[in-house]
Amino acid sequence: TPDKLGQAARFLPLIGWLRANRGLVIATELLFLLVFAGWSVFRAFNPEIAGTEKPMEFAFINGTLGSRLFPPLDPWLSGYGISYYYFGYVMLAALVRMTGVLPEVGFNLGVAMWYALVMVSAFGLVYTLVALSAGARPSTARLPAGSRSAQDALPAIAQRAPIGWGLLGALLVGFMGNLEGVIDSAYQRGLLSTNAIEWLNIKGLTDAAPTGDWTGGFWWWWRASRVIHDKDLLGNSVEVIDEFPFFSYLLGDLHPHVLAYPFVL
Repeated sequence: TPDKLGQAARFLPLIGWLRANRGLVIATELLFLLVFAGWSVFRAFNPEIAGTEKPMEFAFINGTLGSRLFPPLDPWLSGYGISYYYFGYVMLAALVRMTGVLPEVGFNLGVAMWYALVMVSAFGLVYTLVALSAGARPSTARLPAGSRSAQDALPAIAQRAPIGWGLLGALLVGFMGNLEGVIDSAYQRGLLSTNAIEWLNIKGLTDAAPTGDWTGGFWWWWRASRVIHDKDLLGNSVEVIDEFPFFSYLLGDLHPHVLAYPFVL
């Protein structure tokens, strides 16, 4: 009937866009799936919601799930709302409600999902910048006649280079960190001179003698988030936090800034 044909025609621009951008769509979906599945497995080996600030964040999620009104209920002060940045917990609590999983399962799946979103966001950002810098122009060669809703489509050949750079960007932004881990291992193994270590001035690195192993104890990796060793005019040490995405999702704390990462990108 004409009505059914009209409704089907509305999807033609979307179908045309998907055909013209299938390489981009496949790369994006595979990247998300790989990171989400891989980090879900990683969290499955360490699912405890304990240590650091995980219990606080889990309490906020449960407070949000149990609230009939907003701001969500404060789990520590009955009758009062959460005095904290809670919108990220609302998003995660909504996903817990929609999927029907237990809150503790949703917490760990949330860590994996948000990490996947960070990787995809970094990929999309770099892909777009490279495509624009290359002077890519829209292509409508594979679109239905008269369709104008896919003006941002790129030819398949023109997509390949931006996709490659986008994947590299996702790797550098979402997975790579700073070189503190390499330097830490070199110090523990005696591969760097004392002068070089002191010149780098990594906070806490030389507080203990080298272990002779590749790591310096259980908390050795924490130093990567505090490599900037600043001092005030009186010479007092000032802690400067320089956490990076991989550190945050490795730690697994769902801080508001961790939940904001993909949206900031």
